[in-house]
Amino acid sequence: MKHLFNRETAGKSLILSEVCVITALPYLYYMYFISMRKLILKTFLPEHLPYLMMFDVWYIFIATFLCGLCGFAWSKTYGLVGFGSFSDIKHNWLKLLIIGILIAVVSCLFFDRSFRAMAPYYYRKNPVCALFMPLNSAIFIETIRFGMVSLVQRLIKNSHFANFSIAFFFAIAGLKSFSFVGVNFDWTFVALTCFILTMLLNVTYGYIFIKKGVVCALFVHFVADLKFLVLAFV
Repeated sequence: MKHLFNRETAGKSLILSEVCVITALPYLYYMYFISMRKLILKTFLPEHLPYLMMFDVWYIFIATFLCGLCGFAWSKTYGLVGFGSFSDIKHNWLKLLIIGILIAVVSCLFFDRSFRAMAPYYYRKNPVCALFMPLNSAIFIETIRFGMVSLVQRLIKNSHFANFSIAFFFAIAGLKSFSFVGVNFDWTFVALTCFILTMLLNVTYGYIFIKKGVVCALFVHFVADLKFLVLAFV
């Protein structure tokens, strides 16, 4: 446990959580005050919107800080690559780019075409927001994966189990989060497709993290989610 609370681990985790918050701010502002304002105001009063946004900001900060602590403290100690470095992208950029594009294409074909009609709020028409959405998503989710996979790996000492269990968690969380955009799945065909696809994609991101580190997984995730920027113009 001494690695979890030392100054170096805390410093790295603080920087990572600050980056997550900074990249989330444009997306959160657009979501609460522009794109989903009408939907949110069905439940909350206008004066509640700043507080809802600040709640999300603190949630992102605390969650990523705690996951950063677990990741930086335990990932390398228990046989994972760890955070990695940007030189890893330089040496593997073509392969990672192709994987990201393939994920985007598969996701659009098997999920986004149906879900876009059900939840138009989820797809931003503003190009700036559509750019920050994949950036925020990639940094936040891969930071959470960094910590959670490292924690499970420390407890179970099996990277395959750690990867699949966290992918399952993200798949369930993905279904639950869509209720925020006014969609109630009730395990329809679209919900089942979403669950299976999200599970498979997160297993893929997880193995990239395990083999190459957070930076490479983040890059692939960002490239894949650039589909939102393309869909903003379609």
